[in-house]
Amino acid sequence: MNKRYFLILIRSVFIAIVGVFGVDYFSHLLFSAPMETPPYFLAKAVLFFIFSITFLSLKRNKTDF
Repeated sequence: MNKRYFLILIRSVFIAIVGVFGVDYFSHLLFSAPMETPPYFLAKAVLFFIFSITFLSLKRNKTDF
């Protein structure tokens, strides 16, 4: 696998973990009376992962020119 694609995958996983479980989970834990379910956070992490792959791929392609 190309090193660039590997870095995009690693950064996307990092964004998904920090964005959903680092920020969103703890904000729900501290400020929401009924806590959301774990599948909610997993689905949100998958969406963050997909969108961050797309964003980082498009950003990386624009800098190649």
